[in-house]
Amino acid sequence: MESAVDHPANTDRNDPFGSAYEQYSTQKKAVIPLPTNQPMRYAARATLEKWPAGWMVTTYTPEGARPC
Repeated sequence: MESAVDHPANTDRNDPFGSAYEQYSTQKKAVIPLPTNQPMRYAARATLEKWPAGWMVTTYTPEGARPC
């Protein structure tokens, strides 16, 4: 099973959000590297509706082929 865990030693990543999260293989006990050609950010399209409790996202469509 693969899971994401907090790895505080990961401070040298080129992450614009300063996140220290990585994907970690619990079976192999090793960090799974991100693909080098994967964009860190991409465009997405969302539809929201105003509900009594606040705004609710009704649809969310990532557009992975269109990076920011």
